[in-house]
Amino acid sequence: MGTTTSRIVTYSFRTCHPQRVGKDGCIHSALELRAEVLSPANAPQMMTRKKEDYAGIGVPELWILSPENSTFEVLHLEKGKLGTRQILKEGYLHPLCFPNVQVGVASVWPD
Repeated sequence: MGTTTSRIVTYSFRTCHPQRVGKDGCIHSALELRAEVLSPANAPQMMTRKKEDYAGIGVPELWILSPENSTFEVLHLEKGKLGTRQILKEGYLHPLCFPNVQVGVASVWPD
């Protein structure tokens, strides 16, 4: 019987505005975009906790990528909670923090 390996993959993005860099040289701000890739290790309870944690530190945008469904769930922070704005299988993503960037949903998933 084979062994199954599960991995949690996350990506974080932050722009570096001079006013956010402290005298210590460290960036003092919340992440501006967090991307989570679902895997068998991402139990629904874990993702619920992560959404709460990200909302609690003020992450304004979260993308949840589902390889199984080939979808992107886009969540935005509103009134202290991350809520789903859209779920995409095609089209383009436009991150709030990078207005000149677009990500083709289809280009992320292998054929």
